[in-house]
Amino acid sequence: MKKIKTLFVLLFLLAATVANAQFANSSAVSGSISSSASEENWRNFVASYNSVTIDMDGMDDDLDHVNGVELGFLSGVRLSETTPFYFEGGLLANYIFGDLYDKYDVTLSTSIFSLKVPVNIGYKVDVTERFSLFPYAGIYLKGNFKGTLTFDYDGEEEEIDIFDDDEGNGKPLQFGMSIGVRCLVDNFNFGIGYGFDINEMMEDTKVKSLNFSIGFNF
Repeated sequence: MKKIKTLFVLLFLLAATVANAQFANSSAVSGSISSSASEENWRNFVASYNSVTIDMDGMDDDLDHVNGVELGFLSGVRLSETTPFYFEGGLLANYIFGDLYDKYDVTLSTSIFSLKVPVNIGYKVDVTERFSLFPYAGIYLKGNFKGTLTFDYDGEEEEIDIFDDDEGNGKPLQFGMSIGVRCLVDNFNFGIGYGFDINEMMEDTKVKSLNFSIGFNF
């Protein structure tokens, strides 16, 4: 529990640092570029559905996709007046759930709650006055706070705490990479993205996901 509290504090401080850096950069940028360009900075709430694959070495062909949902905020700051490159960061709450395996009276299900701090670089392409495309790529830091694997064989259940040192021995802290594109329509945005872990969540196990998102700028 102490490890989890420390991790939560570190993630919160990192998210605050990213937000402060964006605010400072936004102030500096607004002093050096036109006000119309600085007004293109954004903050938005975002929600997404994720089709999640949990890769376990030796079981890739047997495991099913599971569900994931994500909710949080993102903030983008234009980096230059001459080119529409943006720095983007935020904080996302992530929840993964579902049955990984369900055959022959054997069920393996999972439930994982995490917080993610994404840091992206993107390029805004104005298609019309109201419609733009925003392709991006970046990295993320993910703190895993709670996770279980539940085995059910013929009605007999056994649950493993993924991030308990004596059980799953999972990693509470992970890094990953993501790419995607969002469509910006007035104050709304819709996107598709792909993300994958760089380091293992637990031994021989990584997570990757295909994300479908919707957001609202404010």
